[in-house]
Amino acid sequence: MKIISFFSIAMILFVWSCKSNSKPEEEEENKEKICSFVNVEDIDKTIPFIDEFLAGLSNDLDDEQKLQALAVWLKSQPCIDDVLVLCQSCAETNPPTSEILVWFETQKLVLDILMDNPLKATGYHDFTPSPSLNNVSVSSCLNNPGTSLKSEIDLSEYIKFTAINRQTLQIEQRKYFNCCPDSIVVRMLSDENEIVVDIYEYLGLYTCNCVCPVLLKYNVSGLHENTTYFFTFTMYRHRFIMEKEVIGSYEYYTTNITFSSNLIQTIVLKP
Repeated sequence: MKIISFFSIAMILFVWSCKSNSKPEEEEENKEKICSFVNVEDIDKTIPFIDEFLAGLSNDLDDEQKLQALAVWLKSQPCIDDVLVLCQSCAETNPPTSEILVWFETQKLVLDILMDNPLKATGYHDFTPSPSLNNVSVSSCLNNPGTSLKSEIDLSEYIKFTAINRQTLQIEQRKYFNCCPDSIVVRMLSDENEIVVDIYEYLGLYTCNCVCPVLLKYNVSGLHENTTYFFTFTMYRHRFIMEKEVIGSYEYYTTNITFSSNLIQTIVLKP
């Protein structure tokens, strides 16, 4: 995904405002009309205003830039608290459909955008997310393999929870693994408010006689604000003994997290 700066988006909106036939007083009047429909929960009547904005965007912009510009424009409406592009071309329609999550003052809905030329808003639907895992990264060893653990400073195991928007939680874990595993994999299962994070350490026929700390980072998206989630972290170790694969597992931590957009919490597991 391209990184689009706030400056770039501001320039996009500036160019749009210059090309638009609407005068400032007309734009303010449109904002009042949009919010009047929102206030009486006749939200579908906001669609023509959205289509007018989309039709005015330059064809020099790619689809991602257009969606981000739309998100910024929507957020500028006084009756909209926040906006988040959920996915681009994720629904298999013809043309494909993208989704934008819109937080109105009294509810949050998903706005469907048909990826036509120009882009078109086709309506809203309820937001019913389920937790999903994404953006997984696994670091290399954080210290030289074989170094005595007693000589390490501030390399305790921990789990850090940080909300990065109103539906996504970033989890950062520092955990010790064998110095030379074949691979380390993170998977997740969820059932309503119960979330199980499984961490797999795959060891080959030959392992190192040492351990080292590794940093795991991943996002859990599709969460609801002010909702409590029960997290279970389970470790699986795949290894070979006498050329036979042996799988061991253990549940190494459980905790309850009440999700909010300003959540930051760190739990130290081992000194």
